[in-house]
Amino acid sequence: MGLENPSRRHFLKAALVSAGALAAEEVTRRALRTSIDKAIVADRIPPRPEAPAAREVSFLEYKADPRPYETGELAGKKFSDLLSDYTGISGIVPKVVMIDFKYQLAQMWKKKIAHAEAHGVDTGPLMETAQRLFSSYEPAQATKVDLTGYMHAIDGALSEVRLHDLGAIRRLHAFKDLDDTQLAIATRLEASIDAQKLLAYSITELMPSYDRDSPTNIEVLKFLLENAGSEYIDRIPALNDSSLSFGPDQFTENALEHRVEKHLKTVDGKPKEFTKIVRNGASLMDSILPTSQIPAHVAQLRGTDHHKAAYLFALYNIASLVKSIGPEKEGRSLKLLKHFEELPPGTVLEYIATAHHLPRNAIDAFLGFTDAYIKWKELQKDPAHLKHLKHQKDAHSLRKSDMQELEPQFKAYCKTNGLGVYYDKTKSNMSALHAFLDTPQGKNSVI
Repeated sequence: MGLENPSRRHFLKAALVSAGALAAEEVTRRALRTSIDKAIVADRIPPRPEAPAAREVSFLEYKADPRPYETGELAGKKFSDLLSDYTGISGIVPKVVMIDFKYQLAQMWKKKIAHAEAHGVDTGPLMETAQRLFSSYEPAQATKVDLTGYMHAIDGALSEVRLHDLGAIRRLHAFKDLDDTQLAIATRLEASIDAQKLLAYSITELMPSYDRDSPTNIEVLKFLLENAGSEYIDRIPALNDSSLSFGPDQFTENALEHRVEKHLKTVDGKPKEFTKIVRNGASLMDSILPTSQIPAHVAQLRGTDHHKAAYLFALYNIASLVKSIGPEKEGRSLKLLKHFEELPPGTVLEYIATAHHLPRNAIDAFLGFTDAYIKWKELQKDPAHLKHLKHQKDAHSLRKSDMQELEPQFKAYCKTNGLGVYYDKTKSNMSALHAFLDTPQGKNSVI
């Protein structure tokens, strides 16, 4: 009888309509989340968190609330492009500037996403990562450090991740055939990696300036660390590509890959699913450490994870290099090991930085250079060659500087392999960093 009551019928009808609407909204919301999730978490380890619904993507609507900052040594310099993106300053830098670093972070990620959309790239993973990085960054709570503190953080990360027995690399299928001479070269290359080299490596990835403007890179990094905090550096996206890449070393999935591949094969006339774990780059090196030091996916990198991943990717590129050098029986590795200590200072850093950009090209450049350099070194000890050089010098009045030009240069081989700008940036950034470390402030940074 109660169902015949008009008011109750009306109430139940309204309730059912309301429930139906809510259910439809929930189905739509779940469908949207599912479609985004498929693009984001497909076969990743571990699954990523669900992408935020559109109403939660607050970085898209965030309004600036700037506060004043003194610019110190940067005052009077002219900013544009990346430096403007990082700081919000366009044109001549004033002595005091108004900045909201959280707003700058949002603007950079919006710019990267727009770039990806313009190139037809699925922006789901970028939107998700941007929101998580944005919402977890608060300038007031960020860790403000000087360059000294930042270098110590890098050194601490190195001490935690460093592989002390490079023989462990032979446990990996890709490098199982490395012989003792190849491992000896790898050991020497790895031993030269330190906090200064990794910092110069980061500066090359982050900063646009080089040559005489390289000191500006150091000053901008100092300004950001001391005012926006190291967490801000950890969240800066790579603005000139459409990949999911961010942080001090601008890592992409190509450099840090850990995923599952599933394949169907027919066994005894029936389809059977096979699962294969794929690791490359830094993730592959992480697999031979006593304890895993980096997350499975680039989107999950936080804090010192970035520096650990930089070391592990450098280690991977070193292993790839010595594999390309060839076994001892071919002779090349023995020659390189014999002359290793004679290589020009900075060669290892220049290889590591250029390999981060284009690994195969960097290997070709390194091998071409070291072959020519070793041949040149051996000629210097050949009496007949020295006599020929003396004759050339006497006949053509060659100056010492003319003679030095005959020495092979890694830069020339990098340029031939499309790495000239990366080489120049790395070399000038390391010089600028050394110049800073020679100042009273910088001497406190030496590790």
